[in-house]
Amino acid sequence: YEPENEATRRLYAGYGFVEQGLDEDDEMIAVLELGG
Repeated sequence: YEPENEATRRLYAGYGFVEQGLDEDDEMIAVLELGG
């Protein structure tokens, strides 16, 4: 997602996603680790 999009950032964080940094298009990479 676009790093400037605070609503999306809060939505993903609320579901447990962790930001990993920006990709080559300057979009945020967020990862959800599943237990297993």
